[in-house]
Amino acid sequence: MQYYYKETFDYSLFDFYKDNRETTDQHVNKLVESFKNFGQMQPILCSKEPNGKLMVVDGQNRLLAAKALGTPIKYIVDTNLNSHSVTEINSTQKNFTTNDWIKRHAAQGKQDYIELLRQIDNYKGTFSASCIVHAYSAVSTSRTITAYIKEGTYKINVQKGTKTLNLCLKMFSVLEDKALLQRVVIRAVSKMLGLENFNENTLLKNIKLKKLNIWPRTSDTYNELISVYNYNLKSESNKLRKIA
Repeated sequence: MQYYYKETFDYSLFDFYKDNRETTDQHVNKLVESFKNFGQMQPILCSKEPNGKLMVVDGQNRLLAAKALGTPIKYIVDTNLNSHSVTEINSTQKNFTTNDWIKRHAAQGKQDYIELLRQIDNYKGTFSASCIVHAYSAVSTSRTITAYIKEGTYKINVQKGTKTLNLCLKMFSVLEDKALLQRVVIRAVSKMLGLENFNENTLLKNIKLKKLNIWPRTSDTYNELISVYNYNLKSESNKLRKIA
């Protein structure tokens, strides 16, 4: 048998894959209200492990809503499905977020992603996950970082990322401008840190003296930071060059 439909009150029959999308109280609560009014319109989709455990491929929020209400959960078992089906099925219904992809690869034991999750947790509430992903990326390329995240080839540079975010925090402590915690600044600062003659104390001193504008494009913000950095520097050899 490859495919069958059932319903049950025994919620213990089900378990989640490590790389399932996270459930949210908000979503579950909405489903609870919907189930009260209309019942469970769409069954959850499961695979079946050799030990008989039913693994939820799609519908973990529906399962929690039914459990909260104490109503039977309707489910479909397709024995052709497995853990790899989680991404394929969910991404056709609603695209995985960057966090979803990171957690999926971390769950598969990829150390760069495990460390990236740790850094995301370290800076939670200060920087977005997207900002942290860009700060800690070991490569600078014309390809989007998201492409590396999705395909599982993202590489992390902990030293570079920590330096970048900490400098942004120091700049924020001087100017108290939340724009300094955004991705465009983080990418520009990351580029500056790679310059041979860069001295962060010079930048921190000069942002007090010269107005710093944050532009939508990284290249423009980078050039703005260079302009501020060079402010009042008398030696041409100490000045940093803008990009064309």
